[in-house]
Amino acid sequence: MDIKGRIAQAKQAFYKKKHLLTANTVSLNTRKNLIKSFVWSIALYGAKTWTILKAKRKKIEAFETWCWSIENFLDREKGKIEGKAGRGRPRTPFMKQIIDDKGKTNYKELKVAVMDRDKWRAIKVI
Repeated sequence: MDIKGRIAQAKQAFYKKKHLLTANTVSLNTRKNLIKSFVWSIALYGAKTWTILKAKRKKIEAFETWCWSIENFLDREKGKIEGKAGRGRPRTPFMKQIIDDKGKTNYKELKVAVMDRDKWRAIKVI
């Protein structure tokens, strides 16, 4: 059987065990080990006898990317993906920025200051 057939069988095995591989009760490391044992063992069976050319190597790498992207997608759905932070400085919420600019410590103080228009106009922006 060629690589394409092995990958198809491995994807079938993944979908058969999808309930186990997507369970919230199973830890991420356990799920990774399950993918390696259930899916990769099928995909790479007989790999020692394969002649791997560039096109076949790309198919194997694409399958590997598929496996781990499915795993990462499932983690993102559950909010457990680690190491993914937005680029640049975190945005400051608008109200926090106003509170800081007006020299107040919280929203309640800012609200009291706004009620007295003379005081509000007298506050200098830092």
